[in-house]
Amino acid sequence: MKNLKNAILLLFCTILAATTLTSCLSDDKDNNDSNIITLSGAQRQQTLQSLAGDYSGYLYFYNNSKKDSVEVDWNV
Repeated sequence: MKNLKNAILLLFCTILAATTLTSCLSDDKDNNDSNIITLSGAQRQQTLQSLAGDYSGYLYFYNNSKKDSVEVDWNV
C-alpha cells in the first residue's frame, strides 16, 4: 500500500513538473515581439474608419468583495 501511495505521488509530481515546464518553455527564440504588427498611417486610418459607429453595452467592475455593472453607450 505504501509503494502504491509513493508511485501515485511520484506520478502526480512528474505530471505537475511536465505541465509547469511545458507552459513556461518558449519556442519563439526569445522574440516576444512576434505578435506585434506595426500599422502604417493609411492602415490605421482604415481601421478607425471600419470601427466607426455607435456602440452600447455593459461595463463590468469586479473586486474581491464586490461585483457591479453599468450600462454605457459610446460613439467612435
